[in-house]
Amino acid sequence: MRDTDTAWLAGLLEGEGSFDYHGGSPRLVLAMTDKDVVERAGLLIEGTPKAMAPAKSGWSPQWRVEISSIRAVRAMRAILPYLGERRGVRVKDILSKWDASPKGDRNRGTPLTDQAVLLVRHLWQRGV
Repeated sequence: MRDTDTAWLAGLLEGEGSFDYHGGSPRLVLAMTDKDVVERAGLLIEGTPKAMAPAKSGWSPQWRVEISSIRAVRAMRAILPYLGERRGVRVKDILSKWDASPKGDRNRGTPLTDQAVLLVRHLWQRGV
């Protein structure tokens, strides 16, 4: 991921994302009404955006992308230097818990797939 992509993603997730440890794995969730923004974030974090029904009558539909386990760990490690204090502490706690777990030890250092890198490059060139 390019530095500009990482910084953009960190800013977006700082304001609109959530980070937690769910079901024994780190989880990252982004939900908002801007489909194009959620799609771009989904490409960067290797997640698939899904349409969600409006919470109330008259509200806009929401788009959501959620990743967990090693994909969430990779994304969290990438954006950590760009996060503010509160979110940074939260992400560090989640990553520490992951690193201490058997899953974290088994998956440490797994890189992005070549296919994901090519897809992100293609979309970036198109301005997505």
